[in-house]
Amino acid sequence: MDYAGLRQLLCLAEDFERENGEEKGFDQQKFTTWLVSKAFGRGDGPQQGDDHSGQAGEPLRAGYIAMLLGFMGHYASFYARRVFRHSVIYSLDDFGVLISLHPNGRLTKTETLKRCRLEKSSGNEVLKRLLRQQLIQETAHPADRRSKVIELTAKGSEAFGQVWDSILNMSKLVTGDLSGEEQLLLLQLLSKLNRFHQPIFEQGKEEEIGKLLGLNP
Repeated sequence: MDYAGLRQLLCLAEDFERENGEEKGFDQQKFTTWLVSKAFGRGDGPQQGDDHSGQAGEPLRAGYIAMLLGFMGHYASFYARRVFRHSVIYSLDDFGVLISLHPNGRLTKTETLKRCRLEKSSGNEVLKRLLRQQLIQETAHPADRRSKVIELTAKGSEAFGQVWDSILNMSKLVTGDLSGEEQLLLLQLLSKLNRFHQPIFEQGKEEEIGKLLGLNP
């Protein structure tokens, strides 16, 4: 695996601390502003008109975007744990299954895992947990004896309703201080990324994914 982008990011963090005299701790907000300036060729970075500025900044931008998206997932989970603290719902993955079936949805297990973007092994554990808690139930597929159909139980619907308002509040908190226009732009960009990644995830071809990640020789 090529760690050049990560090494570059760490070196830039060191440069930031030296240039700004950050001796009392790392200021992420200041680093973000400084890093964007570097990535887009402003300030001390490559100047506009430099033919290589875009190429030099692209791995850094991509790495930083991936890192911030990861942070957002952690923030959402951080808030969700508080929402579910007094609920029978365990996690956002569990809630994702419930909302995919609410109010009267009936899906196969495979359809549910795809809709919730859950891998087979971890997704099946989520379904088993919800079945044990009697939040969902499974029945035979009407047209395919090899498949099972899952749906919400009355207990599952009740648990969903109990946290719904808090989930809405959490969603507002996650979008932070973005304006309505910024939210729409972010939604468009995330939807575009989802369209790109969904077929890769659903097909799950390890050889192809390995090539995309640079893991295959």
